[in-house]
Amino acid sequence: MHYCLPILMIFTLFLQGCQQDQTGSTVDSHPLGKVIESLPASFAGTLPCADCPGIRHQLNLMNDRWYLLRREYLERDEVDYQLGRWSISTNQQLQLHSEQELLRFRAIDASTLTLQDPEGRDIDSMLSYQLTRNQEFEPFDAELELRGNYRYIAGSGLLTECISGQRWPVKLEGDNMPLQRAYMEMRAHPAQQLLVTLNGTLTQIPDRNTAKIKPSLKLNEVHGIWPGETCGQQGKTAVLENTYWKLTRLDNTPIIPEQSNQEAHIILDHAERRMSGSDGCNRLMGAYVLNDQQLRFRQVASTMMACPSGMETAQALHLALEQVRGWRITGQHLQLYDNTGRMIARFEAIEGQITNG
Repeated sequence: MHYCLPILMIFTLFLQGCQQDQTGSTVDSHPLGKVIESLPASFAGTLPCADCPGIRHQLNLMNDRWYLLRREYLERDEVDYQLGRWSISTNQQLQLHSEQELLRFRAIDASTLTLQDPEGRDIDSMLSYQLTRNQEFEPFDAELELRGNYRYIAGSGLLTECISGQRWPVKLEGDNMPLQRAYMEMRAHPAQQLLVTLNGTLTQIPDRNTAKIKPSLKLNEVHGIWPGETCGQQGKTAVLENTYWKLTRLDNTPIIPEQSNQEAHIILDHAERRMSGSDGCNRLMGAYVLNDQQLRFRQVASTMMACPSGMETAQALHLALEQVRGWRITGQHLQLYDNTGRMIARFEAIEGQITNG
């Protein structure tokens, strides 16, 4: 009897050891932990290309969980840039999240990353999919399509980018002045943040005193200001059905709710295949047909109350719903398309209003 407790403790420790082996090592002891312990860092390599000699990659990982990726398509005179945030999955993958795609890498050692397939498996090929760490961090300028919250305060503009969450000062050149003027006209109060979409060039300059990277942004072209829209919650993706979708754009026109009116929105009920909501003036109702990425609304109708304002938005929303043929969700934003692929309406998921379908 005196030996039962020690034997039980030894057996328990043995089981715990087995469980630790099954779940894998921690990030700190994993090669990926060695990769991220010293950032920023640049990784480079030429990866295979289906219709060109190769794609020269440079991946810059920043220490506050964002990244820049440069891809040069050899012999095609084509370069693209990607901005996003990086994370570590439970199975020790380095995941790169952008609005365009999700890329997965496995760390071979502290200096080598290998690209994996969309399911997170190593690519079965004789060709190399590896990026190797450069001896020194190599910043580069990146021309990007950006979406973020802009505000102008104390004589300077600041943009907080939606995907990475990074905040950058805006240079006093390019489209800076037109954006400042438009912001001053549209803001409801000083220091209010307004969502903007734009093309800009991000420059990374090391600080001479601290050696830290100081990005700044040149505005090449401002596409739009969207007062009724936000970035949405970072890292979350809404679902099409049983979600409260607030209308934020019709065609290329921002929707600003009238204080005296209802908020224009739709909800697609999965169980009943019914659409309900508001056009900003009257209650909406109808049916819908969903087939993969195809979507059509049928028998769209509304109540017939007269409203002092918002009737133009209501009529435009009815017309848009009749033309819908496709849909796409990016993060917490839904875009509806007509039969030509043109975006005709954009909505944003409102967390507190999501139903339990």
